[in-house]
Amino acid sequence: VFRNFQLSVSLGRIRQIRVFVTGFVDKPGSYNVSGMSTMVNALIRAGGPSVSGSFRNIQLRRAGQVLTTYDLYDLLVKGDSSSDRILQAEDVIHVGPVGIQVGLIGSVNRPGIFELKAGETVEDSLRMAGGWTAVADRTRLAIERLDDRNDIRIIQLAMPAGVTTKLATGDVVRVFSAVDSALPVERQNKRVRVEGEVLRPGEYIMPAGSSVEDALRVAGGMTASAYVFGTEFNRE
Repeated sequence: VFRNFQLSVSLGRIRQIRVFVTGFVDKPGSYNVSGMSTMVNALIRAGGPSVSGSFRNIQLRRAGQVLTTYDLYDLLVKGDSSSDRILQAEDVIHVGPVGIQVGLIGSVNRPGIFELKAGETVEDSLRMAGGWTAVADRTRLAIERLDDRNDIRIIQLAMPAGVTTKLATGDVVRVFSAVDSALPVERQNKRVRVEGEVLRPGEYIMPAGSSVEDALRVAGGMTASAYVFGTEFNRE
């Protein structure tokens, strides 16, 4: 028994362990990693999932049993690393083949190709793409389906009811821009310039359906020196 003493401990060197990274990765093989390494650390050493590899079906196998299935999107999309596991010697990290792939284009914050799990919907894919941009048309979107390329090809979904629509591999979701959706000319406001003998010459924004008489009234009407019969009207 020791009494009234102090103990100081320092870590000299973390031991190395050997793990195996297999399946659809860029550089499969065995790797010597730190004893404090996690699944993500080993995946990075192996170059990550290959083009045909899954980001969402990564298994940690230990002593012939599947210990856990890791979804790399938790880290990449949500910034959540809580599901990452510390490795032990002789662990096997196995990356399965890629699952359902869909494309998102248009007015989303991060257009690209994303991997979905079975049953995931338009809402899930929009979240992976960072959501709508500030100028997105949130009332509708279009889906081009690979299976329907020989007949209807493209369908349009009304929002927000359409967010529960399930997606299949090869689908391309297009989010429209509200900026590109121009109103008919007869419903647009008009920008006019009133010059000459009026009380307040300048540029004015007039509502749809305005007339020359309305423009003159907004400009304060004509001065006493105005010559009405010499009025000019120009349009680009």
